[in-house]
Parts: sequence; C-alpha cells; structure tokens
Amino acid sequence: MKKLIIVIAAVLVVGGAAAAFVLKPWEAQPPNQETGRGNTVGNIVNSGLVAQSDDWIYYRILEQNLGFSIYKTRADGSDRRQIATGHGGYIYLNVIGDWIYYSDLIGNEGGIGIYKIRTDGTRREKLNSDESHSLNVVDGWIYYKNVDDNHAIYKIRTDGTGRERLKDINASSAIIVVDGWIYYVTNEDNRLHKIRTDGTGHMVIDEDGFTQAFSSINVIDEWIYYANINDNRSIYRIRTDGTDREKLCGDESARINVADGWIYYSNHGDDRRLYRVKTDGTERELLSDHQADFVHVVGEWVYYVDGFGFGETYRVKTDGTGLEHIPR
Repeated sequence: MKKLIIVIAAVLVVGGAAAAFVLKPWEAQPPNQETGRGNTVGNIVNSGLVAQSDDWIYYRILEQNLGFSIYKTRADGSDRRQIATGHGGYIYLNVIGDWIYYSDLIGNEGGIGIYKIRTDGTRREKLNSDESHSLNVVDGWIYYKNVDDNHAIYKIRTDGTGRERLKDINASSAIIVVDGWIYYVTNEDNRLHKIRTDGTGHMVIDEDGFTQAFSSINVIDEWIYYANINDNRSIYRIRTDGTDREKLCGDESARINVADGWIYYSNHGDDRRLYRVKTDGTERELLSDHQADFVHVVGEWVYYVDGFGFGETYRVKTDGTGLEHIPR
C-alpha cells in the first residue's frame, strides 16, 4: 500500500509539472537557446556597423585598400584586435555570447548571405544565401528583410535552421524587432505596420502614411521616433498603438538613433553635423562639426562616419567631448 501511494504521488508530481509546462510554455527555453538581443534598435537602423557586448566594442571599418574588416576594442579604446577581413561587407553586426552575426552583401568569399563568426575570429559559418538586410538577432532568432523575395520579412534560427517567411510585403524601411513585435514601413502604402514575431496579429499603426512618409524609425519604450520626409524630415514620435503623434524638432534629420533619453541625428539643415535632442524635444545640442553618417550609440560614445559612408570613422562622447579618430 505504501509503495502504491509513492507511485501515485510521483505520477501526480510529474503530471503537474507537465501541465504547468503546457499552461506556461513561454517560461521554458529550448536547450542551448540564446537569449537577449545582438544590437540596439538605433544601431540596426543605421546599418549595424557598431555593436557592444560586455566590455568589448565591435565595429566595421573601411581599410586603406577599400576592403572591410571587423575589429574589437575595449570600451576605453585599448586592446584593438582584428576579427575578420576580406570576406565581404560585414553589415548589421549583432553580438550575442561568443558569436558575431552579420550580413555579407558583397559575397567575395562564400557568396551573399548571413554569416556568424566567433568573437575571436574563428569558425566562420554561413547560415543562408538570401540578400539579407536589417538583421535583428533576438532570443535565438534572426529576423531580416529578404531582398531576393521582394523585401519580404523572414526569420531563421541562429544555427541556420527553421528559415520561414513571416510576411509577404515589400518593406521599404529597416525592420525593427521589439517586445515580440516587428515594425516596418511598406512601399505600397508608406504606412507604418507591425506584426508579431510569429507572423500573426498584423496592425496598421498610422493610417496617414503618405502624409507622414516615415524614415529612420526607432522603437523605444512604447514610442516610435522617426523623420517625417513630408515635413522636411522633421523629427516626430507616435505611440506604438498609433496615438499621441507629436512633432519634436524641426531640423532636417537623418540617421536617427534614440538612446538613453536622447535622439542623436545628422542635421542635413546644418551641413549634416551631428546633433542630439531629448526625446521630449528639449535641449537641442551640437555634438560634432563633421558630416555625420551612420550614427551609432554604444555606452557613452557616439560612433559615426565623416562623409557619405566612405570617409573616416570617429567617435565622440554623448555630451560632445572627447572626439577620437578610429584608425584604419
């Protein structure tokens, strides 16, 4: 009798655990599932040329021979090491754990596609052969825009399995993955949309698409920040449910990057100089006289390219001090 009670109790415990898993599957992670995200929203919008993981900053740089390389340095700029060179464009860098994920849009060696390489430069692996833009590496998945399939939204696991088309659309902007939602703008109607990361729950956020003409969208803390092309690229924000739209700054803005309560941007109305303004539209400040392109924010630093993508790379502290040149 005692043995029977023990067996029944064991069955109840196992069955209860199984029932709990069925009721709350989101509390369990598959084996070896990576968690977290590989780069910030604002950096991905600016092509993901810089990323940070722990005390290391990873960045792509244009070499003197016009080839591209990935380097890493400590946050203070010391211990500079070359991670990869010569393979391709190295764009949309995402760093999680011991891996760097990136898109090669040149295909010098191995062809166009998504790759990953260890943070020490070893074990380069190809994950797909799509022309992949706007890589968002989040919780074990890579979300991207597939230019080979009319800019449709896809996802693939970080081990290269599970490739899946999520939405048959023609996305005109970078795609942004935040809190289980994918945000994007379409070429067909120029409206701002979102869908869940499993491809369900489609919603049009702003019905006034051709009036707004969204560019450089950043999604932060239930707000969407963007440059309104139809209002001289002024900076606006709107809530993720489509309410409370407001104009924040009248500067002709590009390369918007929102971080830690500030909006960093290239001011095309002032010879593309680097500016910032608070997310409520106050305290507008000039940070650098360079023509800032590809504006990235990592920690207390703003990285940018001086010119139109092929110039020198610099970094300046977020308050405008400590300007440094990043050598090739």
